[in-house]
Amino acid sequence: MKLKRGLKLITILTLIFTMVVPFFQSGTKARAAELNNVIDSVTVTHNDGSSTGNYDFYEEFTSTFKWSAKTNNLKSGDTFTVKLGKTIYVADSITFPLKTEDDQVAGEVVVDAAHNIMTVTFNSYVEGRANVKGTIQLQDYFNLETIKEETVVPLTYTFNGESTTINVNVNPTPVVNPEEILIKGGTISQDETNIINWNARINFANKAINNAVIVDTLGPGQEFVPNSVVLTKQAFNEYGALVPPSSVVPSSDYTVTFDSPTKMKISLGDINQSYRLTYQTKITDSSLQQYRNTIAISGDNIETKSLDVVSDSTSGSGTADGDYGSFELTKVDKNDHNVTLEGAEFTLVSDTTGTSYQLTTNISGKANLDNLPLGDYTLTETKAPVGYKISNSPVKVTINSSILTNFMFENEKMPPAKGTLEITKVDSQDTSLQLADAEFKLVDRDGNIITRIVTDASGKANLSNLTPGEYQLIETKAPTGYKLDETPISLTIKTDEVTKITVENTRTPLTPLTPPIPAPPTPLPNTPIPIQPNIKTDIGKKITVNERNVEKAKNLPKTGDTQKTVMFVLLGTILLIVAYRVIKVKKVN
Repeated sequence: MKLKRGLKLITILTLIFTMVVPFFQSGTKARAAELNNVIDSVTVTHNDGSSTGNYDFYEEFTSTFKWSAKTNNLKSGDTFTVKLGKTIYVADSITFPLKTEDDQVAGEVVVDAAHNIMTVTFNSYVEGRANVKGTIQLQDYFNLETIKEETVVPLTYTFNGESTTINVNVNPTPVVNPEEILIKGGTISQDETNIINWNARINFANKAINNAVIVDTLGPGQEFVPNSVVLTKQAFNEYGALVPPSSVVPSSDYTVTFDSPTKMKISLGDINQSYRLTYQTKITDSSLQQYRNTIAISGDNIETKSLDVVSDSTSGSGTADGDYGSFELTKVDKNDHNVTLEGAEFTLVSDTTGTSYQLTTNISGKANLDNLPLGDYTLTETKAPVGYKISNSPVKVTINSSILTNFMFENEKMPPAKGTLEITKVDSQDTSLQLADAEFKLVDRDGNIITRIVTDASGKANLSNLTPGEYQLIETKAPTGYKLDETPISLTIKTDEVTKITVENTRTPLTPLTPPIPAPPTPLPNTPIPIQPNIKTDIGKKITVNERNVEKAKNLPKTGDTQKTVMFVLLGTILLIVAYRVIKVKKVN
């Protein structure tokens, strides 16, 4: 039981939800409105545009309405109406568009002939536009049944909740020619669709006509309606108005034949009084503004009378125009509004339609959009100018008139972008050998020295927080034992990147040591030195000289003999010492 009750409850709630949700959904849609205070003025002129001189009794005239929507929030389906007074004859109901200069359709004008009301309905063209305005022209007639014989006719128009009356001078009703045999006119039916009612006055002069025949030939766009012919015995006054009584002629008293759908023949026989002939034609081409018809009467005793007749018709035309809004964005530095920023990119999205527009600021920091429908928009930055932080917060923008909407958008600068340089100094013959104490200077593209740096024990030097750009690295001091290379090395510092440079040095060659050249020995004289066999020494000893040794001494080295130079030098030195000692001893004694 509980389960069944629960299912019933769910079913009831579902039904309620189904009924309520559409109600709330429908409430969110924009409803069409009936507008007031739209018509600015109305004027009446001849069809040629002139407003001077009297109007003829049967003349077609033009009513011109200037209108402008006072709201900038027009919606498709919005309407306004004009009520035409009873002295204005609307020949037929018509519909025509409100056209813009570039041939767009802004709305539709419907003229209801049965109620003498003109209704204007706007379409989507007006949405999002400002200053929507235009003109409407109607070509109508005086209502002969209401003006009778007046010479001043009041034409009344009701709009904006009030009535406006324009008085026009009309020539008196013309008197019908007493000799008139045939006249005809036609009007488009206000009660039946695509039907023209034709009305002919026959034999106003009341002449005796033997074997009278009426022949009617239709123009393009229409054909006869069978069984619509009615012939009435009818008297008229001097102005052509009907004078009772009247009587319908039995169809057996005349014959109607159709040679084709567009040609009719009526045989009346002998007549001697006036008649009224009415019949209908069906419109087969509704695009025509007027419908022609040729009628003729002939008799045995009269000349054939023929008339080319054009149906009365109401025509009209309308224009419309409206302005879109314009939007200008200016991108500036947050801390200095005089600094405008180029290259910022934005997306502007309509909150109503979802249509998106792209903007990019120019060298002046500006971006423009024209022909922008009025309404609310969301502006989002998609790319910030170089060196600035992007704003991720959407901004609401309202375009509410055709006047240029200006908007200033600020950007905050990003911290300066930096890069890093890493230098490695190595031996040119052995790149694994890294060199300390190499000194460099870093120069910018304008030749300014940015800094100086020395490689450490591992042969490396690092520079951080360098502004991205083009630089040159120049060696100013080579490591000990290496040649200095002052050739500039071009390099590029990039944001958040380490630029690595390896610089090679060539070792300086060692200078070889030159050994000293010994002085040549002094040559000894060739004269033999007398040798005394018994020489006393200072120590009282007797020195015995071997004859062999003396003989050998005679063989002293000659000048230029280099084979035993060292030995001879040593021997000579000993002899000099001995000689010196001998001489010294002698002096003492």
